[in-house]
Amino acid sequence: MYTNLTIIIEFKILLHIAFDQKNKLLKQRSDKLLGQIKHTLRSEIEQLTNKKMKTKEKIEQAITSFVKGGDNSDIVALDKVLHKDFRVANNGFMETLGITIIDKQKYLSNIKEGIFGGLPRKMTIESIDESEIIAIVKLRLESSENYFVSYNSLVLDTDQEWKIIDNLAVVEAKK
Repeated sequence: MYTNLTIIIEFKILLHIAFDQKNKLLKQRSDKLLGQIKHTLRSEIEQLTNKKMKTKEKIEQAITSFVKGGDNSDIVALDKVLHKDFRVANNGFMETLGITIIDKQKYLSNIKEGIFGGLPRKMTIESIDESEIIAIVKLRLESSENYFVSYNSLVLDTDQEWKIIDNLAVVEAKK
């Protein structure tokens, strides 16, 4: 026969067992939910990393097209990678005093006429700093005749392609 104390003890034991089972069930559910959250976060981080890598790759591709277009005097390639408002700014350009600014049409014309370009150059990308729709790329270039330091501003254009909008360059003749 059960006494009140026995009933109370058994009730407490049953409550403890039920509480443990509920805790185990809650732990299983929370572990499953945490696993799903971790998986989702990993996936989102991977997607963002891939997007960032793809962005840098596209910027590198635009810069490479710009340099190779100049090296090969390829007006079509240059026209494609240069923004419609592209400008070159140079201090001491071709031995002139002061700042020279050349717009896209004049730049393409100078390439076409052989005033500059047409020499293969070794290109080193020193840095890429991008922020979603704008980027700055620092290059060092070397041809058989000159050394170049080039800062290039790029924009993600309305066609979702990276375009060079500004080229700030220092050109030094080899001695």
